[in-house]
Amino acid sequence: MEDRATVLVVDDELGSRESLRFTLKPSFDVYTSEDGEQALRFIQQKPVDIVTLDLRMPGIPGIEVLKGIKKIDPDIEVIIITAYATVDSCLEAIRWGVFNYITKPFHPIDVISTIKKSVEKRRQTKTLKTFIKKIAATESHLDHRIMQFAQHKFVKSSNSQMDFVRVLVATIERRDPYTWGHSQRVSQQSFLLAERLHLSGEERAQIQLAAYLHDIGKIGLNDTYIYKRGSLTKLEWTMMKKHPEMAVELLSPLALSPSTISIIRHHHEHFDGKGYPDGLRGKEIPLGARIVGICDAYDAMISDRPYRKALSKSQSISELKRCSGLQFDPEVTGVFMEVLEDER
Repeated sequence: MEDRATVLVVDDELGSRESLRFTLKPSFDVYTSEDGEQALRFIQQKPVDIVTLDLRMPGIPGIEVLKGIKKIDPDIEVIIITAYATVDSCLEAIRWGVFNYITKPFHPIDVISTIKKSVEKRRQTKTLKTFIKKIAATESHLDHRIMQFAQHKFVKSSNSQMDFVRVLVATIERRDPYTWGHSQRVSQQSFLLAERLHLSGEERAQIQLAAYLHDIGKIGLNDTYIYKRGSLTKLEWTMMKKHPEMAVELLSPLALSPSTISIIRHHHEHFDGKGYPDGLRGKEIPLGARIVGICDAYDAMISDRPYRKALSKSQSISELKRCSGLQFDPEVTGVFMEVLEDER
């Protein structure tokens, strides 16, 4: 049985503070602070998993408290519960890694559900980071020796880096029935497309690896966004678009090649410059990222998602053609059509 998570409630209003404490104490170890300065002192003295944070308080503003928390321990999940949310404060909070926003008056069920999800995210992130650090400590030449640890830990018959990555990604994807197998399919098609484009063996291997890892940053996202059946709000979409950067940060201990990391970071850039995270356009986007991007989009189209049913193959191909020159590289799109034709 897992230990109860520790939640620190930070709110200057006694009523809100006690309401949250009463709501959460059956499931969590709950402490309270009436201002930001007191909260930061507490976090420096006692391990904390989750913080619920009001924005408008006397003394240190809530956003500054958030920054202070993340500087003390970046893995503490912070949920802002406030009646004074603005677009600017939301964007600033996102930049500092807030888990979610809840507006007052809050519903207890929503608060409990959000905190449970944040606890799960924190545990997954800590487990993965610990695992990665153990791998990183195993060998100095990590790119060539990573599987020695993976063999011992997971799959004794494996002898390649890709086997470890497959296990890692499959473990993460098991939590989402809609994306189960997505990374494997994207990796396979990216490899075929890279092969058709006559890239070198080293380039194909980097693309295949990056394609497997392209969505790993979503482990740091609230499941509410991933499983939402309707359209994402502007705030939710802003948070969703952080996952390539979160992936790069999460994978930093692995010392992957710069090319592999660049593909992961830029696989959502658009050929017309309207993608993310950096707004690259045309050939500024690494070729590997252009390859993974179109394979990722195609697999998403032909798969069921919480917000829509899968498109047919012909519908998906029509959409790829429509977006050629906008979202996708026209040359890469044309060659990908050949790959898809061969699959028929």
